[in-house]
Amino acid sequence: MENEVAVMTWLRKDTTVPVPEVVRARSRHDSDEIYDRLSQEQLEYVVDQIIDILEQLHRRLWDGVSGLTFAPGYGEVVPGRNLEETYW
Repeated sequence: MENEVAVMTWLRKDTTVPVPEVVRARSRHDSDEIYDRLSQEQLEYVVDQIIDILEQLHRRLWDGVSGLTFAPGYGEVVPGRNLEETYW
């Protein structure tokens, strides 16, 4: 969860990728899926947005093999611990 919040914070600060500002976060495993309720036109719009986002992210340099986290006190977004195949 912290990695996801840190990534969203970094995206919001360092790119123009449209992500909401995280006001509060908590871990839940029962999130609702909405994709089954979207029309074909809405799904295509979402895919177009994802393509634009991926193009922008591919232009960013990243030299780490880790997630993101926050510096002490939830300040600056910094690289987190290294991730590995067995991490998940």
